[in-house]
Amino acid sequence: MAKQMNAFIQGEFYQMKAYELGSLLLRDAAIWGTGCAKVYEKDKRVAIERRLMMELLVDENDAIYGDPRCLYELKLVDRSVMAAANQEKRSLIENAQAGFPYSGADKTSADQIIVAEAWRLPSGPDATDGRH
Repeated sequence: MAKQMNAFIQGEFYQMKAYELGSLLLRDAAIWGTGCAKVYEKDKRVAIERRLMMELLVDENDAIYGDPRCLYELKLVDRSVMAAANQEKRSLIENAQAGFPYSGADKTSADQIIVAEAWRLPSGPDATDGRH
């Protein structure tokens, strides 16, 4: 059974191109000191994407003992892709200010916005105050 489970996991890694992503994460770690990946569910399947360390924010006081309660992710996303994925918020997305997080980024032809995603852990095992 363990061999079958191992084969399944290896197949999932292959399908998600996790090993190719690993090379990029290693390069990121060599350049910035940390390589980051986001594992999530997409279309009822496990998915994995590269994230840049500077896109992930944690309050220093919250993380002082190494176990932060909140995590924030800021990501540049193409405006039309975000609008297509979120039809109910289309007007808000179309009117959002363009995102230029890097020096010289205002000299681009890309139409991108900055999208924030945040997580807060619940205060206890039975608590309902956690948020995403």
